Amino acid sequence: MYEIKIKDYSKNVYADLDKLDLIISKAATSLEKELKDSITKGVKSGKPYKRGKRVHISSAPGESPATDTSKLLNSIRAKRINKNAYEVIIGALYAGILEFGSSRMKPRPFIIPAINKISKLLDKVLGALFK
Repeated sequence: MYEIKIKDYSKNVYADLDKLDLIISKAATSLEKELKDSITKGVKSGKPYKRGKRVHISSAPGESPATDTSKLLNSIRAKRINKNAYEVIIGALYAGILEFGSSRMKPRPFIIPAINKISKLLDKVLGALFK
């Protein structure tokens, strides 16, 4: 007579899914933070110009955008869609022009560099989780 035993791994699977949701949530909020930090931190070396009573220093080509009105900055947010699914929204319509440039302006990339940075961290964490 043969005996077959089936082990129930469902508790482990559900625990891993909860961990995955937490990891994805942290990745989304980290991407939001990285995008915002790239705009607000670091020295900008573009041209200074007067905006009202203050002087604004723009970003130079190749640098992430400099904040001026905070419209771009305030349009960035991470949002949960459902379990294990998040999106990071950049609501400012001109974000793509800043990222890729136009016929009148060279690119000020901030989206792709932030995604690349967070993707590397996410790869390491997910690799450790699913070893």
